[in-house]
Amino acid sequence: MKLKGVKDGEDLEAIKKTTEELSQAVQKIGEKLYSAAKEKEETDKKTDEKSDKPTDKKTDSKADKSKDEDKKE
Repeated sequence: MKLKGVKDGEDLEAIKKTTEELSQAVQKIGEKLYSAAKEKEETDKKTDEKSDKPTDKKTDSKADKSKDEDKKE
């Protein structure tokens, strides 16, 4: 890493430049982490919305048929 080589040096401009490069790299990592967390949150939200939907009509009609059969008996 460049910063290791310049941190003990006396070249102030090299230290500033390398520190700025490191800062930009850290910002890019932060952006990717933020984006990944936001995508995961949206995916989880979509999954939750799907699980809140009512059951299939086919399933409901089977349940209704069995109730009707019980009434006949």
